[in-house]
Amino acid sequence: FSRSEFDLTPYIHPGDNLLAVEVFKHSTAAFLEDQDMFRFSGIFRSVRLVAKPALHVEDLTIRATVDDTLKHGHLQVETTLSALHHMTGHMRLQLLNAENESIWSQDQALARTVAVQTTVAAPRLWSHQDPYLYRLQIELFDDHDQLVEVVPYVVGFRRLVLQNRVMTLNGQRLIINGVNRHEWDAHRGRAVTLADMHSDMQVFHKYHIN
Repeated sequence: FSRSEFDLTPYIHPGDNLLAVEVFKHSTAAFLEDQDMFRFSGIFRSVRLVAKPALHVEDLTIRATVDDTLKHGHLQVETTLSALHHMTGHMRLQLLNAENESIWSQDQALARTVAVQTTVAAPRLWSHQDPYLYRLQIELFDDHDQLVEVVPYVVGFRRLVLQNRVMTLNGQRLIINGVNRHEWDAHRGRAVTLADMHSDMQVFHKYHIN
């Protein structure tokens, strides 16, 4: 189920290109039942060809935490950038609430690694009963001040603590209900559709499964 990525840059040429994928398993018996699931050969997820811009957010780390008073949120963002040519321009980071209102914004000069942090006063905390999410938006501008890439990411503030063998979420004891689940379709096997995923989520919500 782990994805595989390949750099096809040296093989792409102007005009028509053919992308072909083959999957190999150990033997013809690899489809046989294994405990409570079936092993199938094949591609379970989409195959995509992705082109990234010359200036690109290569990696992103976001940490959203809350202090022990639950009144101050701390947001740390670290980005790793890649550039086909010289890394000139600037980056704009912005945090928006669910109503699309900007509550923090900062411009930063470009570098291979950019790290910023800010404090959010009285953040609305994420919980299972109130899964409130903010949106972090990163915009990259080149040296002509032209927007070349936008990276949006949802962020939730919460405080998860294990103390005296009791797990608490935002100061309240957290009881986690879990089930054993396999992604499975009766007709397509491991290749589940978006409708299958929505159906599973409806069952989770109906029976209060985290």
